Amino acid sequence: MNFKVGRACPQRAEPDVFQARRAARRERTRPTFDSFMGRVHGPKARELPGNRETRLTSLVPVEAFVNRMLHCTTMVRRVLKLLHGLSLPAVLFGIFFIPGNAAGQQRSVADAPLNVLTQAVQVLKLSPSEASRDYPVRLRAVVTFFEQRTELCFVHDETGGVYVYLKNWARPARAGDVVEVTGTTSAGTFSSSVKQGDLNVIRPGQLPEPKFIAIEQLSAGRDDCRWIQVEGVVRRAVENWGHLLLDLVAGPSRLKVRILEREPGQENLLIDAKVRISGVVSSSHDRLKRLDGFHLMVPGMAQVKTLEPAPADPFSRAQRTSRSLKMKLPGEELDHRVRVRGTVTMHWPGKVLFIQDDTGGVQVRTEQNAPLAPGEVVDVAGYAVLAEGASTVADGIFRSVSQGEPLRPAVATAGEILSGAFDHRLVRLDARVIASADDSPEIQTFSLRAGKESLRAILPKTQGAVPGSRILPNTHVQISGVCARDAGMPALGSFVIWLRSPEDWVLLEQPSGSPSRLLNWRFWLPGMAVLWAFGWVLWLRAGVTRKAEALRLREASLAERQGERELRKALEERERIARDLHDCIIQSIYAVGLNLENCKRLVTEKPAQVEGQLAKVRADLNSVIRDVRNFILGLESEALKGQEFKTALKSIVLTLGEPHALRFGLQIDPLAAEELTSHQATQLLHIAREAVSNSVRHARAERTVLSLQPGEGQIRFEVRDNGMGFDPAAVGPDQRGLRNMATRARELGAAFSVVSQAGQGTRIVLDIPVKNPHESP
Repeated sequence: MNFKVGRACPQRAEPDVFQARRAARRERTRPTFDSFMGRVHGPKARELPGNRETRLTSLVPVEAFVNRMLHCTTMVRRVLKLLHGLSLPAVLFGIFFIPGNAAGQQRSVADAPLNVLTQAVQVLKLSPSEASRDYPVRLRAVVTFFEQRTELCFVHDETGGVYVYLKNWARPARAGDVVEVTGTTSAGTFSSSVKQGDLNVIRPGQLPEPKFIAIEQLSAGRDDCRWIQVEGVVRRAVENWGHLLLDLVAGPSRLKVRILEREPGQENLLIDAKVRISGVVSSSHDRLKRLDGFHLMVPGMAQVKTLEPAPADPFSRAQRTSRSLKMKLPGEELDHRVRVRGTVTMHWPGKVLFIQDDTGGVQVRTEQNAPLAPGEVVDVAGYAVLAEGASTVADGIFRSVSQGEPLRPAVATAGEILSGAFDHRLVRLDARVIASADDSPEIQTFSLRAGKESLRAILPKTQGAVPGSRILPNTHVQISGVCARDAGMPALGSFVIWLRSPEDWVLLEQPSGSPSRLLNWRFWLPGMAVLWAFGWVLWLRAGVTRKAEALRLREASLAERQGERELRKALEERERIARDLHDCIIQSIYAVGLNLENCKRLVTEKPAQVEGQLAKVRADLNSVIRDVRNFILGLESEALKGQEFKTALKSIVLTLGEPHALRFGLQIDPLAAEELTSHQATQLLHIAREAVSNSVRHARAERTVLSLQPGEGQIRFEVRDNGMGFDPAAVGPDQRGLRNMATRARELGAAFSVVSQAGQGTRIVLDIPVKNPHESP
């Protein structure tokens, strides 16, 4: 479904012929930065990517300086030419003062504060470039259409209508509410709109008086977002996204109407009724944001007024013949249904139906899926399409009247078919096969030649398929089917023969010599040689693939072992630093404390020595600060990649020493590890280090397993042991290990749980949501 209108991205720019002409004259007379760089540095300087605004930032000051100097040079030439004979001071004044003054004026205009827009027409009159400057908007208007689910909000004041994209769609509003809208301007996809809007409902009100517009005038685009009124005949009504979707027709013009609030069953009462509808005009775009028309957005059935109700029985109108469908009868309105009766010649359920009476054939475009058999007499109600020349009915419905005998096809030549003499009639034709195509999921296509003429035949795949042995090139066949001009499928060409089943394809003569060719060794021996060569190539390719896979696995194993060695080396280095901290800095701090205690004693016993002792303490503290700063610069944590997680866990376990390491088991799924982001892997490693330490120091477990397994939308990391266990509810605030684990789990957005009982081991579980590995934490 593609009715929603996005209005946040500029798609077009309003032309300014006069500005374009002035710009062209300036470009012809004034050298530019690009031409200057081309003269100085050669062709490469002109190949800098992007336009003037998106060049490398390092060139921006140079560009500004060069353009200023070139502009000054041009001004010098003009002043010397126009003011020839003036003194040198006057010339210099024109060179340096006038460009500087103009630049100052430009800067003052760019820096001027933006006016607050208080009318919808002020927003709509902005060009895309001006609307992108984020003018502040404050409107008092009436809501003409509002739906939270599809994020559609239109408001209208006395000057016009505008689309508003809200910051908060949770605030409800209804059509007719008087609101105050605040926000900023946006270029939108078709016309300027309001973004980052806030909607403040002041009071309930009434919808504005609509402006009557003919449907064909909407294609001009002047009434986008405006509250209007249209008239037409409802040709089609279906439920779509919980809305009622109408096709409104007035003459050759067609308009999609989407009604927000409806009651079930109303669509059947509207088809073929003439109505007057009030709503908001909304531009519609495809997936590439190209304009494909306009829709009318209607708040509810209260805005739909029936002018002429539809007949209770759609088949109650006077019966027409196939020939009379090509003309307008006196007193008849072309926008309403017609009724025609005929015998079914071909039916593709849900797509197309062909019937035939004594005056000719009729093509019926219908979405009705009830099956019909050839020979069945049916009544058809639909809308005559006069523009196509042949008898065609669009948006048709049908009902069976009686069973009859299938019609006999008329014998025709290719020339008669191409002349249009047998449009929509059942014909029979002798032809030879040129080619066939089976690349469409819906139809089988045949190219035929009859005499000097070429034409095509198609067979819907729902009716079966013609065997390949009967469609070889140059095969002589007799086909029966319905001749149709275009048949609603322009890609097939101007004339097509619609086959009803594979029985309509009768084989008359196979291509000469085709069976003996298959038995001649001159043909099958080269084919066997080609097959043998192809098999040999596949065998060689499989061998190369196996060797490449083995080489990749070996390189991956070497890389894993190398990463393990490097990570273990890094962890050992950090352990060494920790020991140095304990043996050096902590001891130094302890010595400072002892010296301070000594100072306290000297204050009372030997005051004269206190100053010297304090100087020594200050020197010791400065030394400790230098040592701490040096350690801090070397202790910043490094980011861990997901694929390195298993290697890091191995290193943590191995640093415990061989007796303890043998008690640990790792069950790490490689795909789950690949899903971890760098931040997740690093945090999990900290949690694992604390869990491993607890298992060794407190649990006294004989076996501890660390596992990482994928789940549905999450990854589960689990640590379980068979140790002493404990009561999680009895953990005090001084137990920092579990508190740190829970804090890190919250940072990951993971579900954290601890299951343990005395004597039954411990189980720690984290369910981590899956993230893109390239996302920031």
